[in-house]
Amino acid sequence: MKKIALAMCALCASVSLCAASPFQSAIDRAHRDGLYHVYVKQLAATSTKVVSYDELVKAVQGYQVVVIGGYSGLGYAYPDKVRQDLEMLVRTVGDHALYVLGATSDGIGQAYKDIPAIADMLGYHDIKMAGIVSRNAAQWGIEPQDYVVFVDTAVDDWAVVVDGKSLYIKIAADTNGVVIYFRGGGTSKGELEEALADGLPVFLVVDNTTIPNKANVEKRLSRNPNYVVDGTVDIVKNAKKWKNLIVIQ
Repeated sequence: MKKIALAMCALCASVSLCAASPFQSAIDRAHRDGLYHVYVKQLAATSTKVVSYDELVKAVQGYQVVVIGGYSGLGYAYPDKVRQDLEMLVRTVGDHALYVLGATSDGIGQAYKDIPAIADMLGYHDIKMAGIVSRNAAQWGIEPQDYVVFVDTAVDDWAVVVDGKSLYIKIAADTNGVVIYFRGGGTSKGELEEALADGLPVFLVVDNTTIPNKANVEKRLSRNPNYVVDGTVDIVKNAKKWKNLIVIQ
């Protein structure tokens, strides 16, 4: 029994050492990338094309590009009202448009289902959906879409920033696109500030239709009291500073 106890202690110490080891991040990345490569093979059997950022820019030539942002994990209190906002957006933009989001289904990701359905209702025939997302999404899956760009981020990092630029905002700049956010948290704040500084046309919807899901907010704040629930507050407060910003409230 003593030998077993000593062996168990040694095993626990080994596991603890491994967990604290600098090699752990490399192990986590290798595991994540393994899932990613398997997932890319699975996507090859679907209509979703996995492309590079440059390939996406080429594919959208001739389209009106609209970058959509907002809440993801928090979701929205009134998704049906968000759909109404999306319908108004699709009607305004018209046909021959490509919408770029974060590739996943949570929160504003409902647009991956809503926009094609709205386009069909309106009789549009050339609406495309695209996503830009971290490789981390391979573990959870993405929504069906026409194009997706996977970004090789750190395992715990979902921001699609390359060379100091968010690819969400970069694609709007590279395609003469527009940026529209349905409120959003801290990440959205940084992306909006970047878009505004770059002089892009920015529309920010902060009326009652874009309130985040209360239960999800409470859960997030219970884990992190400093979590930024609404990253758009300061932007709205200083809206007059930006000539390229339209706030809808």
